Amino acid sequence: MHSGLSNQIEYIDGQLRPTHPALFAQFAEWNAQAVEQCQPERDLAYGPHPRQRLDLFRTARQRRAVAVFFHAGYWQSRDKSGFHFLAPSLLADGFDLALINYPLSPEMGVMDIVAAAQPSLAAVAGLTGGAPQILIGHSAGAQIAVDICRDGGASAAAVAGIVSISGVFDLAPLIGTSVNDKLGLDAAMARAASPLHRAPAHAPRAMFAVGALETAAFRDQTARMAAAWMG
Repeated sequence: MHSGLSNQIEYIDGQLRPTHPALFAQFAEWNAQAVEQCQPERDLAYGPHPRQRLDLFRTARQRRAVAVFFHAGYWQSRDKSGFHFLAPSLLADGFDLALINYPLSPEMGVMDIVAAAQPSLAAVAGLTGGAPQILIGHSAGAQIAVDICRDGGASAAAVAGIVSISGVFDLAPLIGTSVNDKLGLDAAMARAASPLHRAPAHAPRAMFAVGALETAAFRDQTARMAAAWMG
């Protein structure tokens, strides 16, 4: 099978599920309930771009850490408001939750998106008194959560851990897929944006998770990134 078609199936078509419409409808209901119940601070700016915004849910319990969540969407879609449903359980366990929006392609490339998301960590630190941060990312958000620690610095130093969910850490297989219509990756750009090739020297603890029913490509991405992270 042609590699482009194979990757299209593994990364795009193979991820589709007939249950998605009903699941997203349930998420919408849970999102509304979470906002009503938890009363977040919404659309707080962490930079000048209209999508450099975050929503902050604060726990009423003794805070253990701040969960900082970067959403999925292949760097070109989705919004923090679609993940408010995560708040009630995290707040009940003593975590604040910061949901991060970031600029999207085709306006920005992947590397610029990561750079644009980086100031969110300092903003969260300022809003929470420097509480330890656990970065959580799903799919493209997992790439951001991992890659945002690449250069270290004061904001990345506050990261106590990372939870990666079904991430894409080697972007080269995306070049021949429809997702690249907006990303505009070539081989050099894909490698530069792939944290698989440059795990930070002083990496925080991380958990790399992937669904058992995900495609082989996503399971392989997670296994390879976990191995690279452990050095």
